[in-house]
Amino acid sequence: MEAGNAGDSMMDNTPMVFKKDDIPSIWGSVKPFFENVIRLNENYASIGFIHDKLLDGSYTLIAIHDKEKIVLAMVCEVVTCPTGRNVLMIPHLSGINMELWLPVLVDTLYALGADLSCEEVMISGGRLGWAREMKKYGGELSHVTIMFNIKDNQGKTYA
Repeated sequence: MEAGNAGDSMMDNTPMVFKKDDIPSIWGSVKPFFENVIRLNENYASIGFIHDKLLDGSYTLIAIHDKEKIVLAMVCEVVTCPTGRNVLMIPHLSGINMELWLPVLVDTLYALGADLSCEEVMISGGRLGWAREMKKYGGELSHVTIMFNIKDNQGKTYA
């Protein structure tokens, strides 16, 4: 895979892959990106959960740096489906100035997925704007999640 390693200095717009031993040194710089993710999904994850999964090696961190600051932070993990297929799952991703890093990130995800014997890359919880943008990189909208709030709807009848 062509992405840089955490031992290298942060290069402009080159995705850097961080393993669990690297997390303490980079966490303060990427934590604000995950705080943005949690604000949108506070019922489904927490900063502590993401941090713990990075420290135990379940998640791999990818970050991209421009000339001045980090512009993307995401985590991924290999998920083995009941059918035996491996999928590179991206449960949490946040960034700014997407036009600067999206093409190189997609290349990195394809390379990382292949290195990890994955057949697909899957962004879970992505919004429809992401689905539209991903079409130009070979992505397709696979399914939609529909949520029903029990507390708000319990006692109502629909029949």
